[in-house]
Amino acid sequence: MFKDPLSVCGRIRRTEFILTQIFYAIVYFFVLIFEKNKSVDRWIEITMLLPIYPVISRGAKRCHDLDKSGLYKLVPFSALVMFFSAGNFYSCRHT
Repeated sequence: MFKDPLSVCGRIRRTEFILTQIFYAIVYFFVLIFEKNKSVDRWIEITMLLPIYPVISRGAKRCHDLDKSGLYKLVPFSALVMFFSAGNFYSCRHT
């Protein structure tokens, strides 16, 4: 699990995708809390940019697991489909 998190090639299971999304939500929550504190500089907003690429690459890998292009992530509400759809185990188009 979490092997090669920065690559967009390959496939990941639903569990790994959901854990990545939960991690990003937790980071976002803490950034919102620290942003309300006026003693913290603007650097806290930069920390939101750090997990963006791993989240995008994980989404592309999850799309590959569903036998869709990585661009499928751009479709509105596609994350809900990726959360609840089972992957295609027998197709090895993207390994």
